[in-house]
Amino acid sequence: MGALIFFFAQLKESPVAGVKKNNLMFLSMTNRGMLGWMTAVFLTGMYVLIYWFPELLENVNRIFDPLSYTLTGNPANQWFLYGTLYTIAILVMGARMIIHNRHNKYQIIRTISVMFFQLVLAYLIPMFIVNGFFFTYFWPLKFEYLFPSSYDYLIQSGGIGMFMFFWAAVMSFIATPILTYFYGKRWYCSWVCGCGAMAETLGDPFRQNSDKSLKSWKIERWMVHSVLLIIIIITALLWINSTNDNFILKRFYK
Repeated sequence: MGALIFFFAQLKESPVAGVKKNNLMFLSMTNRGMLGWMTAVFLTGMYVLIYWFPELLENVNRIFDPLSYTLTGNPANQWFLYGTLYTIAILVMGARMIIHNRHNKYQIIRTISVMFFQLVLAYLIPMFIVNGFFFTYFWPLKFEYLFPSSYDYLIQSGGIGMFMFFWAAVMSFIATPILTYFYGKRWYCSWVCGCGAMAETLGDPFRQNSDKSLKSWKIERWMVHSVLLIIIIITALLWINSTNDNFILKRFYK
């Protein structure tokens, strides 16, 4: 609430249409100054604790127990803590984005879209599903969703499991290619994806710090397509192995 009050007071004085970036390159936080580096170290440290030292976050987790019990019926852990903070960041900075771009209907609708998908499909609904299935992520982004082991688990889960596997397959092989053909990758990255939601909301004041060079874009394309190729090969090998009585594993260990 404090952040929202601050943003509203800061941005409401711009009655003229247009996005204002006044003094952005002079602020320590948004121009690689000391505050920016301190924030980067803090966020990196949070990820280190979440992945490798979750026991150090136990006291923080207990603060979120009431919310966790309400949504999941279980005490909070480091993943509930992370998901909650991630969603709050998108909602708060999304509200800032709407205030900032209140003269642009496209930006308002797009920001509401990513806030909705993060809050409902990537946060609230997975809390009520035991296996934590995220409806906003598909193969190959969530490559394990179409692995044979995931298929077996979901099928054994009954109707909801079959629906989730069907959803993942349809979105991966039908909806995504069609939508990407007509609208480009922005339909997902800027309107649905939780990672894109974070980039478009919390990341908005920091856009000027990213590398805009052609070399950077070429490196990114090589990395993206290399990872995609690896995921396709691994997924295919797992299905071949699964449908042929572990043929590949037997040959490997032999």
